[in-house]
Amino acid sequence: MLFYAETLKTVRESRSLTQKELAVRAGLSQQQGLISKIESGKMVPSSEQLDAIAFALGYPSLFFTEVSVPASGLAFHRKKTALSAKLRTQLEAEAKLKKAILSKVLQYDCQPNLLSSDEIKEKSPQEIAIMLRRKWKLNPGRIDNLVKVVESQGILVLKYDFGTPLLDGFFMPGAPCCLFLNSKVPNDRLRFSIAHELGHLILQHTIPGKGAETEANSFAAEFLLPQADIAEDLKNRLSMERLAELKKKWYASMASLLYRAQTLELIVPSYARRLWTELSSLGFKLQEPALDIPEEHPTVIRKILQLAYGNAPKIEEIASKYHLNEGDLRNCFNSI
Repeated sequence: MLFYAETLKTVRESRSLTQKELAVRAGLSQQQGLISKIESGKMVPSSEQLDAIAFALGYPSLFFTEVSVPASGLAFHRKKTALSAKLRTQLEAEAKLKKAILSKVLQYDCQPNLLSSDEIKEKSPQEIAIMLRRKWKLNPGRIDNLVKVVESQGILVLKYDFGTPLLDGFFMPGAPCCLFLNSKVPNDRLRFSIAHELGHLILQHTIPGKGAETEANSFAAEFLLPQADIAEDLKNRLSMERLAELKKKWYASMASLLYRAQTLELIVPSYARRLWTELSSLGFKLQEPALDIPEEHPTVIRKILQLAYGNAPKIEEIASKYHLNEGDLRNCFNSI
């Protein structure tokens, strides 16, 4: 019997269950280490064991014999250090499951319009950001709707509540290439996170670390706030009031604008430190004033679904056809 062990592991982790907890739910706890052996590929479950495990997880047994979830996890995501390993594992698993479900339902295999390895060879992150803006035919200045731009280049976007403010978003490469965004993150911060994660993707980072994060930040700053367009705005003496004005103009956080002024050496270090202190004392390092920065919402997945299943997709019928969990399928639809 064909069986995808990684699919089982992903569904279990998306439920935040340990192997032991799943065994108990499935009534298989008397067989010590059974779930571990199955997930590691050391054994294939019998039909009876698979039925019990699938029932405990709320999935038809056929799902684990038809849907293959890649084993790779996420090397890069813009997060805060307080994010626990357990919660990160659950969020990654939920995203992998959403991607697998959408891949099954949409039959979407469009490749994103990115830069090749040869094109980015020996180029700085700033140069690559300029090249990508040119390749994507973006006008100078502010990008009005970054989510729309990313979707137009073959990347699927899902936006939903991660259940924590500690993770902004992340890319999941491989067909289809997906970007997952936390709907509870302010849009000015989320836009930089999108550009930051896009940087990891475009720069083809494979090893996480401080160097990769610095390069992704440099890419994001140039992609969102091009030096040729923003330098004049940042030359005048900055203040909280001026940063707020520029935030409304560029749809960028006050912190990212101050950071950009520093990296372009348009502000003396001592004055920059003073502004950072003021940002902190006002509480803006935790939550900046919104200033009516427009929300950005994905639309492409919904359009594909409507083309395939009509304006009011019948969740029950689709779940039954592809042997999916109805609740998880509904969550996918609610993420778009």
